[in-house]
Order: sequence, then C-alpha cells, then structure tokens
Amino acid sequence: MNTLTWTAPLMVALLPAMGCSGASPSGTNPSDKAPGAASAGNTGSPPEEASVSIQGFVRTSDGAPIAGATVCPLAEGTGQDTADCRTTGADGSFTLTTLANAWVAITFAKTGFVSTVRAVETQTGVMTLPGAGNVMLPAAEPLVIAGVTADPGMGQVAFTVMGSGGLGGGVPASVTMGGTASPAAPIYVGSDGSPAAGATSGTQGVFANVPPGLYSLHFSQPSVTCSPLSLYGWPMTEYQSAGEASVVVPVMAGYVTAPVAASCESAP
Repeated sequence: MNTLTWTAPLMVALLPAMGCSGASPSGTNPSDKAPGAASAGNTGSPPEEASVSIQGFVRTSDGAPIAGATVCPLAEGTGQDTADCRTTGADGSFTLTTLANAWVAITFAKTGFVSTVRAVETQTGVMTLPGAGNVMLPAAEPLVIAGVTADPGMGQVAFTVMGSGGLGGGVPASVTMGGTASPAAPIYVGSDGSPAAGATSGTQGVFANVPPGLYSLHFSQPSVTCSPLSLYGWPMTEYQSAGEASVVVPVMAGYVTAPVAASCESAP
C-alpha cells in the first residue's frame, strides 16, 4: 500500500519552493499547532484529539456507484493505518472518522480502477464531500490522461474551476504549479476531456506525470477573482496574492490527485 507522511514543519519549509510569499507561517496549520501538541506549561498528558466524521460516495465518471472500494484517511504527521480504512457499500457510500482541524489525504483504491487521493482540510462535526468529487477512472493499459501516457512511478493532478454556484459557471483561469520538483506545465482540456491545443487558461485540466511530493496550485487571471475551496485541497490563504487562490495537494506514485478546485469569477 502506498503511504505518505508529512508534518507541519515540512509544509512550512516547502512554502518558498512552492512559490508562496508571506512572513508568518502560523496559518499553515488549521489549528495553528501540530495535532496533539500540548499547550505551554501543561506537563500532564496531551489532550485527546478531536475527531470528525467524513461522508461521501465513490462513483465512475458516468455516475455509477463503485462498491467494494477501499477508502482510507491519512492525517497529518501519521502513517496510513489500515484500521481506519472503510469499504464502500453497494451504493458507493462510505463514512470515515479522522482528526478534526487537520490536513487529511483520503485515498480511494479498487482493482480495475486508478487509485485516487483527495486532500481535505477537516473541520468539526460531520463533513459531506461533494457527490461529483470522488470519481475513479478505469485502469486501462496503458493509462492515458489528457492525451499523455501515465507513468506508474509518477502522479497525475486534475484541476477544475468552479463558479459561485459550484460545478460549472467558473471563469477560465491560468493554473500554475510549484513544489518539490520542477514545475509541470498544465494541460487544459475541453468538456469532452480532450486537450485544448495552445490554451493558456481554462476551467479544467491536468498536470501529467508529476514526481511524488507536495505541490501548490495557483489559480489566477487578470480581471478575475479566485478563492480556494476547503473541500478540494489545503487552502493556503495567507500565502496568496490578492485575487489568487493557492491550494496545496499531495501527489503519490500511481495515484490521481483529484479534484483540486477553486472558485473563479470576473472581478467586479
């Protein structure tokens, strides 16, 4: 099973490489400190970490439920524990329990499908993931994404631009990547999933064959205002320029990181 381990200090150290600016790293962790850290002056046992329930469905690209898929949460600073994994029901549904107020990567795996990882910034209480978000692609040989043959030792990152009402209606944006390796170039695609030749902006696309690691995606465009969405990555609001949306996501070998999204609208 693929694993991914990261820590808050690692995230802070990667920010310069991701092309982010800003003086204070305090906002990089939703709780402003590593999960489980005791408060200053407290010499007793660390407080029990709060948990959150995450619900959702796993489906094919045409909306059919995928039963029997393994869904696992990987919380910040931990290894992936199979005891936390769940199997989707006949209707593709699942419910996970993981850390609240933390960065969490959720992995989806099933024989015959391409493994997928999704980054979520958890809150408190019950969280319901968008129905169109947890889509798994058939594992064709060779796998071709946006016209590019997928390297099994690399990861693929899909992105989309939304409007204020959710899917659809978003203004085309320029999406750039920074991170632990040389930045990849985006491939913008049309509504049918085919590459849009020569496009420098769009509402959906992919970064193909990205080395495993942590990366930031930046959504921007002149006269456009973009905002990060917490259910589509780890928003880095303190490290983005005005009108830009910056989102951090993990990339794992053999996995598709999807979806990564921002809301972009024409500036008033």
